[in-house]
Amino acid sequence: MSGTRKGRKSLSAYRDLIGKALLAECITLEDFPVLSQFPAIEERIRSFEFELFPRGKALQSLLREAVHDVLQGIGHSDDKSLGRIAEYIKLRYQQKQSVKHIAEQWQISTVQVWRSAGQVSLGLITDRFLEKARISEKNIPDCKTFSKLVHIDPNMRE
Repeated sequence: MSGTRKGRKSLSAYRDLIGKALLAECITLEDFPVLSQFPAIEERIRSFEFELFPRGKALQSLLREAVHDVLQGIGHSDDKSLGRIAEYIKLRYQQKQSVKHIAEQWQISTVQVWRSAGQVSLGLITDRFLEKARISEKNIPDCKTFSKLVHIDPNMRE
């Protein structure tokens, strides 16, 4: 038997892919076939079919929605930890700042940034992305975590 696992990706593997995709440009997103095969992405590709890089634009739009949903779910919380997570998401995934730059702003180490906000942020965005991409809990373990943590209905539409 081969040592390579075939079939579904683990939630950890999706987190890694989504973490990279969140920071990628549209042209680079064309090279993310695993994320691009979800039904929601396939549907969105049709709306970009006459543009350059339709797969990348479709994936980028769903990633941006996932980020927006997480920020909206956190809202204006008095909870310091949630506020830090929201700030990290804005700085890292909307403004594309490096973890090093965020650490300098917060006056803590890059490891502390990752542990205090980065891991949770990426987990929430991954969970929301997978929910929006219509992946069931049977296929991806624990993909409903986002809704449980920030109390958002996964069927929420704007």
